Amino acid sequence: MNPSGRGPAVSLAPSPLSGYDQTPVRFVYPEGDERPFVLLAGGVGCTPLMSLLRHALVSDPSRPITFLLSARTAKDIPFLGELSALARQHTHVKVGVTLTRENHRPGFRSGRIDEALLRLASPDPVNTLFYICGPTPMIDGMRRILSGLGVPADQIRWEVFEAAVAGAAETAVSDSGEGAQIHFSRKEVVREILRFTRGEMMLHWSIAVPFLVCFTTGIVLKLFYNLHSEDVPRAFLSFLHRVSGGALAVFPALAIARNWRDYKKHIYNIKVGFAWTIDDLKWLFLMGPATVSKRVVLPEQRKFNAAERLNFMMVMLTYPVFIVTGVLLWMPGNHFLPWVIHITMALVAPLLMFGHIYMAVVNPSTRVGLSGMFRGQVDREWAKHHYARWYREHFEEDGTPKVAGPQRADH
Repeated sequence: MNPSGRGPAVSLAPSPLSGYDQTPVRFVYPEGDERPFVLLAGGVGCTPLMSLLRHALVSDPSRPITFLLSARTAKDIPFLGELSALARQHTHVKVGVTLTRENHRPGFRSGRIDEALLRLASPDPVNTLFYICGPTPMIDGMRRILSGLGVPADQIRWEVFEAAVAGAAETAVSDSGEGAQIHFSRKEVVREILRFTRGEMMLHWSIAVPFLVCFTTGIVLKLFYNLHSEDVPRAFLSFLHRVSGGALAVFPALAIARNWRDYKKHIYNIKVGFAWTIDDLKWLFLMGPATVSKRVVLPEQRKFNAAERLNFMMVMLTYPVFIVTGVLLWMPGNHFLPWVIHITMALVAPLLMFGHIYMAVVNPSTRVGLSGMFRGQVDREWAKHHYARWYREHFEEDGTPKVAGPQRADH
């Protein structure tokens, strides 16, 4: 409590632990450091750590992350729904919860975070980053255990967090008058939700950018230069066309390999992209009238609307054709048939590509979602309106991810 008695106090000052180096290490996300990441939270100390976790999933989603949270009872666990959902959705995220005043509850460990649990969460602690946030005694114990495991001091970062920020909790005095109990709100006002992981964003741009360069240089070569011209501009455009073609063949594979833990997302997107329903056909039929009349209601859509799925199918089906015919054109031999197929695909693709670019960049009602391909996050209300079925299947009404159940660190 505050000395003034107005509510819970917040402390973000280094813990006065005797016998340890008190030089604080910056409690910020370790950009550029790809070592495994273990977050240790005591009660509402998980609040700052949740910001680190969310940032990691967007900026570095392949980083192995373990989130260990110690609470008194299951009712005292903040962000349980979001933590459980993230552990379920991201294979490289593990979540473990210990209860200090509740024994043998399914899905949770009993007791405090101890050395055995830390060894389980981090098989190689010497090469792991640890972030600790919670009350002073908890930080004291964690630092002592980690130091005993040989973890270098600069890999242990900590902040004291004694109580919830004002407004996130309410204080009530018990009938016995023995003291105050703090009840923490489970619901947050979620303004943005995660629509795309970094792996999805990298794959998108590894295809989109090289393809646009290939398309532009190819059209210019065809329309303004003779195929057998030796002009310097044509030679440069031809070189750029081939380089971008090589990038189109290689970059997507590199993006998938770099973010291989997102493979389930790619499989899910392919299933959604090729799965059509009557509502999708109705959406395509009503899309035109809906642009001129608000009385026309479009059917609910999944992660991609019907027009986006058409573009997705076009990319999936023409991509291997472009790569194969491009390689054949690069090799010696008869180029007539590969050339005809290559040019035909180049004429078909823009029919959907330009529509996709218009909706993503120009159209006021849909260009809001372009941020999803740069930051991964999109406005919650916008997503709820345009992708109502996807939103309802994956998020609660307030924007928190839906939960199947808690996932323990040893699973």
